[in-house]
Amino acid sequence: MNRTNGKLSTRRTSNGALKSRTVFSLVMRYENPGQLTVPTHLFLGSDDKLYLAHDAVATNPQPISVKESVAWFRLAHDCHVCTAKEVAFSKWLGLVERELAVTTMLRSMTK
Repeated sequence: MNRTNGKLSTRRTSNGALKSRTVFSLVMRYENPGQLTVPTHLFLGSDDKLYLAHDAVATNPQPISVKESVAWFRLAHDCHVCTAKEVAFSKWLGLVERELAVTTMLRSMTK
């Protein structure tokens, strides 16, 4: 059973056991991807991980890093695909800001 926007998602492991339930909140989506065959929906899970999926129901969501989510966003921009900001967009921006702060701090420590 998979549902999004604050709803539960139950997934099974390869041996059939139920995995922990993750609640997915939609961050953003490609409005009209045209010929692009990449996943079109970015989600933030209740486990504080980011996921990409090909549909709004988060069927088979794939975990990705913050850096990969920024690359996904830039792909839309580079290909002139409109994105729609959704419920968890500001939370995603917070993750990006934290990642940038950590990267900047690490770079200053290695100088």
